[in-house]
Amino acid sequence: MIAQPHFYPFEVHTELMNSWDLSPKVFNFFEIIQILDGKGDRYFNHMRLPYHAGQLLIYTPQDCRSFIIEEPTRFLFIRFSDVLFANCETNEERQRLLEWMKNLEYLFLNHNNADNDLVKNQLDCDLVKSLMSTIAIEAQNPQLYSRSNIQHSLQMLLNIFARNVLPEVTPPQTSAVQEPLINKLVGYIRKHIHETDKLRVENLALVASLSQNYVGEWFKIQTGQSLQQYILQYRLHLVKIRLQYSDLTIFEIAHEFGFVDESHLSKLFKKYFKDSPTVFRKKSSLLEK
Repeated sequence: MIAQPHFYPFEVHTELMNSWDLSPKVFNFFEIIQILDGKGDRYFNHMRLPYHAGQLLIYTPQDCRSFIIEEPTRFLFIRFSDVLFANCETNEERQRLLEWMKNLEYLFLNHNNADNDLVKNQLDCDLVKSLMSTIAIEAQNPQLYSRSNIQHSLQMLLNIFARNVLPEVTPPQTSAVQEPLINKLVGYIRKHIHETDKLRVENLALVASLSQNYVGEWFKIQTGQSLQQYILQYRLHLVKIRLQYSDLTIFEIAHEFGFVDESHLSKLFKKYFKDSPTVFRKKSSLLEK
C-alpha cells in the first residue's frame, strides 16, 4: 500500500488477490476500483454481477460490496473521502461545487446497475485509464501540487463516469430497438429535477406523447408510484446527498429543491427517512469520523 501524506484523506494501492477474505462490508468512503486482471462475481448491495478485466466500478459511502474471485484478480483501489466534495473556502467555490454536484447526482444514485459497465465509450475508457495512472503516480510520489492534481483528476474521472450514466448523454444505440418510454420519462424527470416548470404535467405528457389526463395513470401502472410521489422521493434522495456532501444550510437546500420552506422540507424528510435533516446530517458526520 502506498503511504499517503497526512494532509488529505486519500489512498491508492494495487493488490493481487486469490480470494476475498472480507465479508460484505459498508465503508464510509468513496472507492473507485479498476479490475486490471482476473474475473469472478461481485456483490453490490443486493445484486450479484459478474466482473471482468478492464472493468471500472465506483462505490459510494454506505454501499455494501464484496467479491467472489474465480481467477486471481489484480485490483487497483482508489479511495477518498467527502473532503473532495465539501472543502470550499469561498462562495464562488461553493457555487461551482453545487453546479458540479448537480451533474453527479444521477451518477450517485445510479452508479452500479445491472448493465454492469460504468464506462461504455472506448475513448472514455482510454481517458479513464490515463487519469487513474496519473492519480497513482501523484499519490506514490507526492510533491508540490500533487494534492491539487489528484483532486482535479478525480473530478474528471467522476465527470466521465457521469456522462456515461446520464440519460440523453450516452451515444445513441445503433439497433432498431427504441428506448422504453418509461425510461425516457424517468430520465427526463431526473435530468430536470431542479426545474419545477419542466416537471409540470403538461410537459411530462408531451415528453411521453400521452394526454395530460392519462400520463399520471400510465406512470403509476408502469412504476407503482404516482408522478408526484416519484418526483418527491427523488428530490428527497438528492437532499440526502446535499446533507452528506455539502455544507449548504437546510434553508438553502430547501430553496434549491423548491420546498415551501425549511419546515416543509423537514416534515417530508422525516416522514420518509424517520430522522429530520438536522439529525440525519449529524449521524452522517459521526459515521465519517
